[in-house]
Parts: sequence; structure tokens; C-alpha cells
Amino acid sequence: MALAAAGLVAAGCGGGRESGQSDQRVVVPLVALGDSGLTGTATLVGGEDQTTVSIVVDGAPEVDKTARINSGSSCTFAGGVAAELNDVVGGKSETTLDVALASLADGAHVVEVQAEKTDTPDDPATCGAIPAPPGG
Repeated sequence: MALAAAGLVAAGCGGGRESGQSDQRVVVPLVALGDSGLTGTATLVGGEDQTTVSIVVDGAPEVDKTARINSGSSCTFAGGVAAELNDVVGGKSETTLDVALASLADGAHVVEVQAEKTDTPDDPATCGAIPAPPGG
């Protein structure tokens, strides 16, 4: 299963942090839902105070798409919206959230991209579960 390939690794990109602190990186494979054919990756990079979510969707038609982080441990049973992300435009999105990476990479959140730009989270086209860190 593609979701098993998701990983949490330390990255040495201090990005304005105090010396001795380092950001963490989580790469989440996005799998096609239904017959959407859309796949891709979401990369979450952050630390104790902010997380940047970068999404790349492969096979995305030139239609803007709504992206979110939802509560839930799997794409089949995703719950309510935990964070709105910037729309996916031209297959890409990047959003910086004022939230610790650990609060998202806890095994209880998913990244979801809708089939089109919409205010309701009922038409996901691609999704990936954000894994908890090993042993977490």
C-alpha cells in the first residue's frame, strides 16, 4: 500500500530557527480516490511553532482545487476540517500554518485535495494519511 511509504525524517534546514533547533519533514503520498486518477505528494516541514505544507498533484487538470487537512486516521473515514490550505493551482499549493508539526503528524490527520474548488469537503480526489512518528 502506498501509504506505508510515508516517512518522518529530520531535516537540517534551520530556516530562521535558533541554533540547535531543526525542522522535521514528513512526506505523505497522495493516492487517487475513486476514478480521479490524481496522485501526488504532500510534504510537511516544521517545528514547534509553524508547519509549511507543500502539495504537488500529478495529473491535475487546469481546475483550481480545494486542499485541506482533515481529522481522521484514514482517507476512508476522514473527519472534520482541521486546517484550510491554499488552493491547488496548476497542480501545486503551499501553505504555512501557525501550528506545530507534531500536532499534525500524530496519526490522526489526513491531507485531502478536492476534485474542484469547493467549500464542502465531500468530493475528495486524492488523499494521504499523515503518519505518526515511529514509536509515537
